[in-house]
Amino acid sequence: MWILAAAIGVLAIVTIWQSEFGDGLDRPWAECRENIVRQMLYNECTPRQGGFRLPPPAGDAPAE
Repeated sequence: MWILAAAIGVLAIVTIWQSEFGDGLDRPWAECRENIVRQMLYNECTPRQGGFRLPPPAGDAPAE
């Protein structure tokens, strides 16, 4: 019981630490829209930034 509580406590501390100071980590897989399993199996990566944009629906005109 104490071992389980200690493991959960360590996991909580590591999660908080990573969320506060973990911005310097290199995560190239996070730049893809596909999940990590699909990236590994099919070798696909659609970039999140700089991808295509869908045009607005035909009935919506921009307000000027």
